Amino acid sequence: MNLKFCGIFRDEDVEFVNKIHPDYMGMILSEGFRRTISYETAAKFSSKKSSGIKVVGVFVDESLEYIKKAVSQIKLDVVQLHGKENADMISALHKELNIPVWKAVRVQTIQDVRNAEKLGADVLILEGYHPDVIGGGGITANWDLLCQANPKQPFFLAGGLCPENVSQAKEIVKPCGIDISSGIETNGVKDFEKMKRVAEILREGEKQWKK
Repeated sequence: MNLKFCGIFRDEDVEFVNKIHPDYMGMILSEGFRRTISYETAAKFSSKKSSGIKVVGVFVDESLEYIKKAVSQIKLDVVQLHGKENADMISALHKELNIPVWKAVRVQTIQDVRNAEKLGADVLILEGYHPDVIGGGGITANWDLLCQANPKQPFFLAGGLCPENVSQAKEIVKPCGIDISSGIETNGVKDFEKMKRVAEILREGEKQWKK
């Protein structure tokens, strides 16, 4: 089970990530969000993370040039799109960049999943829907609907996940990975104990973090 901790925005967050060692570390690189960080900060965090942890840059309706610059400066391993990006944009990124492109989808209907599968992304991030929120926003996805949709390509489950429900989500929805941010926070900042607990649950108790 792949694990991505997203919304990394403090030095302490990187320290937590290095101790727990998820598969992916996500950073928000578009302006206007609570966890947005600068290219410079993101590059610093990228250089501090442990080897083997892949760096994901999260973008919302940015230009091709903006994303290319970020990939180059920060040394991103994955581009994750969270806006209204279409198949043409994803195709252009594939041509310009030699890294995977992921696409987040706020799912309301099975057709949303079918449409997302046509975009050409390497991986989908399927999350809960709210008309005024970009990203999971702590809103739990409709797990039953996702099971009915039975996505035909690899996908991460996001939105409303936390230590209390992540095991159930894993068993019911059967994603290839879990993408979690607000569910591993306390009072708006990353909580090491919650992060550790999620990793323990998904790894079935294996002690894979550093003491």
